[in-house]
Amino acid sequence: MKTRVYITIDAETSMGLAWKYLDRRPLPVEKRIFAQKNGHAYGLPFMVDELRSHGFRATFFVEVFASLCLGEGPIRRVFDYLLERGQDVQLHTHPTFHNYALATHNGGQKSFAYYKNLSDGINQYTRDEQRALLQEAHSLFLRFVGVQPVAYRAGGFWANIDTLAALPDSIVIDSSFDASDRQSFPGSRLQPNVVQQVEGVFEFPLSVGTTGIGPFRGYKHLEISALSLSELQKALLQAQSRGLRDCVIVFHSFSAVKHKDDFYSQFKPDHLVIARYRGLLRFLADNHDRFEVTTMAAAAANCARLLEEQVQQPAPIPDFGTLAPLCRKGVQAINRLYF
Repeated sequence: MKTRVYITIDAETSMGLAWKYLDRRPLPVEKRIFAQKNGHAYGLPFMVDELRSHGFRATFFVEVFASLCLGEGPIRRVFDYLLERGQDVQLHTHPTFHNYALATHNGGQKSFAYYKNLSDGINQYTRDEQRALLQEAHSLFLRFVGVQPVAYRAGGFWANIDTLAALPDSIVIDSSFDASDRQSFPGSRLQPNVVQQVEGVFEFPLSVGTTGIGPFRGYKHLEISALSLSELQKALLQAQSRGLRDCVIVFHSFSAVKHKDDFYSQFKPDHLVIARYRGLLRFLADNHDRFEVTTMAAAAANCARLLEEQVQQPAPIPDFGTLAPLCRKGVQAINRLYF
């Protein structure tokens, strides 16, 4: 039985310390989403080209509130780029951009200080506040894409049960639960690695494995920029052999570059992460008899199947081991240095 693999990429920019420095603004999409430099693009263009070379589609969760700060044109360009290349686009939000837009629009030092102190985690707002934010985000998505989103991911994976209850009716899938982060669905009883229906929404959690020693043992989600290729491959093979039906892998639009500072005044390709990404896609293509690379849109179109496959027992948790994570941490510590 094949394991369905969802390659999910969060396409988002950064505040670029705009809350701290009044002369700054959130970073343009050229830096954090397209990662363009010297005629090359190491963000979405690189990721999409690699996907298409294997005949794969990924789900891109595109952050929409940045359009309130940067204007609609840049964010529309992100959506158009992905849609023209046959990729799946879904809804992503970081409330900090929404708050920054209000702060700069209202003006005044007191207003700016108020909005600055509001959280970027949507789960820090009441259910009604979340519903208002999500409705506005839904309207922006519809304006950019022309169709309604069917899947959602909270910025930073900071969602809660109220978030699921507040989602617009068109959204049938949420993919925000990260069992490795205590701020993701705090106090809930969501199960790691299993698709489950909560508040009428199917939760597709970020796939996690276990790592560490003794009391320091815990979960780590499958993120291409955070795990070695061997760890990713090992986790996928374990998941498939133990019957895990759905596996969600995470990447970000800016993950394939190293930046010198928060302003992205200088950045360059991260060849280690690039090699991991390419290696993962090759692995999935070479093992097509075990894995099916698919999208959240495809899953949402078959809710009947999701209902039939729901299980009551926890899904299997892959084990990254001990030695491989230690080696990977050492390599990553050196690789993060900007030189």
